[in-house]
Amino acid sequence: MLVANVRIACAQLPVPLALENPAALLRWPDGELAPADFLAELAERTGALLLVDVANLHGDAVNHGLDPVAAFDRLPWERVAYLHVAGGSMHEGRYHDTHLHPVGAPQLELLADAVRRCPPGRAAYLLERDGRYPPAAEFHAECDRVQPAAAHAERQLPWQPQ
Repeated sequence: MLVANVRIACAQLPVPLALENPAALLRWPDGELAPADFLAELAERTGALLLVDVANLHGDAVNHGLDPVAAFDRLPWERVAYLHVAGGSMHEGRYHDTHLHPVGAPQLELLADAVRRCPPGRAAYLLERDGRYPPAAEFHAECDRVQPAAAHAERQLPWQPQ
């Protein structure tokens, strides 16, 4: 059903559709596929692109013990359209990807790893903020932390097809 619906959406949209890995506070019991495998299979079966949200992968690591690097290893990077990074907060022992807080060091490290996996010149990324906007100087300082982390990573390693 999901594959059919994504194909319908792709056929109707005037631009390519990019599917995002979700933030999940809970895991489906007895899931058949790891989240990255599910997303990769969905992209393969539908022709859709991917939007990799590194903050959501950070949440999966904190909340469910999933390894974000292992998830990265499973993704088809040639299908990645762009990356998201955002901040979040801990609440009652769970990480919440709020888009309301500054990006932390773990998310920046995951962003750098993701950028290294993108084909040369294709590392598009954006900082997500959905509210509680800080004063301009603080927001610019956050952007000044995000951009160099990604730019430095892009220069570190040449891209190799997987």
